[in-house]
Amino acid sequence: MAFALAASPDAVQLPLQMLIVFGSAKLLAEAFVVAQLGQAMGIIAPHVYGVVVFMSVATTLVVPPLLAVAYRGIHAVTPEQEELRLC
Repeated sequence: MAFALAASPDAVQLPLQMLIVFGSAKLLAEAFVVAQLGQAMGIIAPHVYGVVVFMSVATTLVVPPLLAVAYRGIHAVTPEQEELRLC
């Protein structure tokens, strides 16, 4: 189900927060795979691999709370609700 964001005094809905967390975890796994492949192919040095892993983990842990703060006061609106609002 697609959602658009609209200004509202309501807080961010829990499903949106869960999508942010799961999306971040997916990106973390992809970063690990790409970094491991780069190291196995000799493109990424071992010390650079450690930096990539650290930055991936740090980003995954920091971004969801920051996004929750940034979207505080915004709630999800379905396309149908948006159409009704514009009419």
